Amino acid sequence: MPKVPDPDKILKAVMQNLKKSGVLDDVAKAGGNLADDISKIMSEMTGKAAKPVKPAKPKLPKNPPAAGAVTPAPKGPKPKSPKSGAADAAEREAIKKARYEKNSATWAKQREAYNKMKAIERQERKAANRAKWAATLEEKYGGNIIEARKATSKGRNRNKKDKK
Repeated sequence: MPKVPDPDKILKAVMQNLKKSGVLDDVAKAGGNLADDISKIMSEMTGKAAKPVKPAKPKLPKNPPAAGAVTPAPKGPKPKSPKSGAADAAEREAIKKARYEKNSATWAKQREAYNKMKAIERQERKAANRAKWAATLEEKYGGNIIEARKATSKGRNRNKKDKK
């Protein structure tokens, strides 16, 4: 038995072609309903009941505003800035440059102060470490500087050189 094409698919294809070509719009302007006419013809051909063509429903927003809520004013295009000329651009550029130089000078001062503070801290740590090391050597060797010196790696290496 030969396969009969589905009339709904045929109708859909015909409607799409008519929509693309603009025939549907022309008929709608004239006051007729071509979609209903085609649907009736197809139903007579196939023996099925005609499906009514549904007009498109207007889409409502998902969250409509609550009753009594004030809707905001529509957003329009922003007015152009009055500063749009070449002279104004040069002025803005000069202001930018001055701000940059001021900020970089401030940053340099802050960095210099920070570096000085860190250098002082480093010197204090070094002095504290030396004092602690000297105290350890004094405690260990009881003031015998020669023995204390031999205990350090530098002193040991020096002694090796002296022996050769």
